Amino acid sequence: MSRDYSLNLIQSIEITSEHTTPTFASFPSSVVSLTNFYFKRRQLIKKKSEKIERIFYTFQETQEFLNVSHETVYRLMKQGLPSHKIGRKRVFLKEDLIRWIKEH
Repeated sequence: MSRDYSLNLIQSIEITSEHTTPTFASFPSSVVSLTNFYFKRRQLIKKKSEKIERIFYTFQETQEFLNVSHETVYRLMKQGLPSHKIGRKRVFLKEDLIRWIKEH
């Protein structure tokens, strides 16, 4: 977690309604505030990620999409199934898979 994000997180949490120095007595309410803030942030992040449509499949997702074994995916790649490397991972564009299936 970046330092700026941590500082913003700490600043945005109300420790008490008077913004005083936290005390042992105010600790439980501070924990509740922090927990609520965390879960609200987590829900927002989840909603944002749901809106993003991925344009590629991982190797395993490609196996599931084509309903074949990993050996068959390797064989299809040798036969021209288009794929791309991103770092150490091999990905398959959905558009390329659909086009390749229609052509073969």
